[in-house]
Amino acid sequence: MNPREFLTILSSSTNLMIRMLGMYTRYYFARRSAVRAFKDELMSYGISRETAEELSRFYPDLRKITV
Repeated sequence: MNPREFLTILSSSTNLMIRMLGMYTRYYFARRSAVRAFKDELMSYGISRETAEELSRFYPDLRKITV
């Protein structure tokens, strides 16, 4: 492997790692926003704050529940 190939691979790898970090950060904040909206919606229906907070902790698992 010549130095040019090595630098190309290194640059591509670094770029990929930086992009993955950005995607993770966006996912984290989008999920927090969704959980907050879910909790606020529950409270607008008259559910107590404590119950809404407990249910919002299980937010990702709610899609597994079938009626």
